[in-house]
Amino acid sequence: MLNDMLDKYRNHLFIFLAGLSFSGISIFSAILSKNKVDLFTQVFGRMFIACIFVLIISLLFRKKLQIEKTSIPYIMINGVLFLFGYTTFSLSIFFGASIAKAIVIVYAYPIYAVFLAYLLLKEQPSIKQILAVIVSFVGLFFLLEVWSIKNLSQISIGDFFALINGLCYASLIIWGVKIRRTIKISPFNLLFFSLITALPLVVVSGIILNFLNIPLFYPQFNFSALTSNWLPLACLGIFGSGLSYVFLYLGSPKLKPLTTSILLLSEPIVVYFYSALFMGQPLSIWGIIGMFSIMISVLLT
Repeated sequence: MLNDMLDKYRNHLFIFLAGLSFSGISIFSAILSKNKVDLFTQVFGRMFIACIFVLIISLLFRKKLQIEKTSIPYIMINGVLFLFGYTTFSLSIFFGASIAKAIVIVYAYPIYAVFLAYLLLKEQPSIKQILAVIVSFVGLFFLLEVWSIKNLSQISIGDFFALINGLCYASLIIWGVKIRRTIKISPFNLLFFSLITALPLVVVSGIILNFLNIPLFYPQFNFSALTSNWLPLACLGIFGSGLSYVFLYLGSPKLKPLTTSILLLSEPIVVYFYSALFMGQPLSIWGIIGMFSIMISVLLT
């Protein structure tokens, strides 16, 4: 009976594990930022370590890292989505969006996923799934205590980049599903070659941003930061870009994109618990209500 249940919900488990792994982005990025590790070192190091991680896993399981010519356009688009996904949140903060407000905007990505799934996959959400989205937003509203955010109704350029970040997050989900349904490619190959595509783009984007006098992403390696913070940086690469996307690409092709998007909301729940346990943030009644609401929305999917 247990085996039957695991078989039935195997893909749901993969996505749930992806959400848990994605929570490492906030956790380990906070540690690295506290230790004065610059953003370029974090982003490039995260991608590079993820590449090494996928390479090692592929060697251990004797998986060949290779792609066919027909896969290249899909991989290139995915690499560009990685680039925008990794940089736009930081740009939103740089241009004045509060962290709390930016997070609220980004976590609206299930809405974007609904439209993208229709445009790219021709999938329409059911009434039950729409209800799950509504319940999940109620949960996020309480979990993030949205009413306490200042200037929530005002729109700035920073908010625009936060919106782009949420759109990139949804696009990575939907585009990943489209790739895995359209061409024959393993999750390891998809992730490895997408990151290989994105790595030089990170350097180029850093050069362009500095040329535009946006001193956010200076393309220079901080070797002292690397040596003194190798453990949280390694964890950021392995959990934030390695395991998370492997789990995502394993589970998402067999699930509805909206189901995947809502299951990934396990990420803010983990971050909330982490903040309460290790950063002194008190658990509030609103946060508890929010967590239960998100869990209910997962059950509805």
